[in-house]
Amino acid sequence: MDADELMMGCSYTWIFMVPFPLRINYLYLTPDLEESIMTHIFFVYILHCADGTYYTGYSGNLTRRFKQHQSGSIPRAYTKSRRPVKLVWAGEFSSKDEARAYEKKLKAWSTQRKEQLIAEDKATTGQIRADLGIPD
Repeated sequence: MDADELMMGCSYTWIFMVPFPLRINYLYLTPDLEESIMTHIFFVYILHCADGTYYTGYSGNLTRRFKQHQSGSIPRAYTKSRRPVKLVWAGEFSSKDEARAYEKKLKAWSTQRKEQLIAEDKATTGQIRADLGIPD
């Protein structure tokens, strides 16, 4: 197999402004990869901290982010000194902008209003926890 066969599916741009040709490869998006990028899910979540407070955040990878909160691996995180934490609410959003806007909205809510949301969405949050392997 030669170099051209290996590079099938990639597009090239040749740049001749250097003493030798420099080839820059671009990723070719297959339909499956393009669909997975286009359907990426973002989460807004509420954690209940050991001191009784709530932390609200958003993430594109809730499992990883929850583990970071739980382990205290983020040095200046609000939750670092308030562990263990429990995921008590999570919502799915189709874009980062939507998730950020909803996170901002939730952060402005009173504790009572957050607790009402948590109580209303227990089943949905339980399903998200189960799907992502996050403990109760």
